[in-house]
Amino acid sequence: MHAEVKNWVRSGDRKAVFSNRGYRARGDREAIDLSDLRLLHAGVDTFKQLFRGFLNPGSYELVSAHHDSGLQYPIVFGDYAFKVTRAGAKSGFQWILRNLDIGVVVMLKSFYAEADAEGTHLKIEYSPHLIERSDPTDIDNHSLAIASMFLTEFRFSDIAAHIAVDLKGWVIPDNFESHLITKARRHYGFSGINELNFDINAVAVKYGEKESFTFGRSGSLQFCVYDNTKEMQQRDKAAFWQSIWRRTPGVEDPFEPEYQDGDTVTRLELRFHHSVIQQFCKGTNGMAATNFSQLVLHLTGLFQYGLDNFRLHHSRNYIDPVWQWMLEDVPVYGPARPLIYRRDYKSESASSRRNVAFWLGNAMRLFARQSFTVDHVVNYFMHSGLLQELKAYCGIPPSASDSELFMVLHECVRRRMEEHQLNGVHH
Repeated sequence: MHAEVKNWVRSGDRKAVFSNRGYRARGDREAIDLSDLRLLHAGVDTFKQLFRGFLNPGSYELVSAHHDSGLQYPIVFGDYAFKVTRAGAKSGFQWILRNLDIGVVVMLKSFYAEADAEGTHLKIEYSPHLIERSDPTDIDNHSLAIASMFLTEFRFSDIAAHIAVDLKGWVIPDNFESHLITKARRHYGFSGINELNFDINAVAVKYGEKESFTFGRSGSLQFCVYDNTKEMQQRDKAAFWQSIWRRTPGVEDPFEPEYQDGDTVTRLELRFHHSVIQQFCKGTNGMAATNFSQLVLHLTGLFQYGLDNFRLHHSRNYIDPVWQWMLEDVPVYGPARPLIYRRDYKSESASSRRNVAFWLGNAMRLFARQSFTVDHVVNYFMHSGLLQELKAYCGIPPSASDSELFMVLHECVRRRMEEHQLNGVHH
């Protein structure tokens, strides 16, 4: 897609936008040439589907036995062969089943529900190459087929998605940090570092000078911008992404691909946690999204919301013309629907907080009297069905992960139980 910037005003907080004159964006005092800007790809890089239901005891026992036996060959369910590994506690699940050839990762058995109780016991993550070669119905059919292997009485629950746009002809400007307007409290910029590999809210970055920026929390709405030419080499995905980029015909010669070897491609990625999509469904009239087919109807609207939430300004008075072009002219799986996308942040009243405080205090006193372990007490609270109320009471954002709540609760319960026991409440 060739860049054309149009007259565009979305809200009163923006004082001015550039106007379109061919491929030149014009303001009051300057003009910017956008003729080299090309859109090579706009789509979903990662999709995660959660299911709620009951574990199939037979399948669950097979997975456990296969792992415990130490067998190196994959376990087979239907048309899928998986490599089984045990998941870490932070993931919220017990088992990870991978088939990277197909592009599917399955997480099984919720850490926050007993094996015989209903819960969100299944999460499926799809890779970019499976998403690219499938239509939305295919993705949903994959999800239903996998869910039928591991669950009974199941239903679509929550979804998460990473929306990605690849641009040629635009590189991250030196003033990017200072000109990006965002409400995100957490910001990671990496410059002058050849290699960096550590975990910040599940964000791993391995880029050099002025090549990677991350804004926001991984458990909420997160924005990343980076040099995808280097990232795909790091992850050994060069052949896949180059094949995608070469689908775009050249402007000068439509029989030649726009992308050529050696071109720099910059990726902008908006990562929507499943709790954020929940907030959109509650706050946006006309939006329901519990599977991929439903989500694709809203991808352009969510993309526009994300760009507006992390908005690059050219100057004090002007939005950056590249941002303006993306907001106006870049569709993701189709045009935007005529909806006003809003997130519903549920606020807790003072009386609700008091009720939660009384409940926690009385429960911990009773558990301490019976000398229950801290883990038992925390799991009781995590299984109560009142996770949002607990997050509000603990001062954790609604979009925070359950694992973050678990860690905060564990420390709180440990401290209070020790106080009760030292005070002799169990005697």
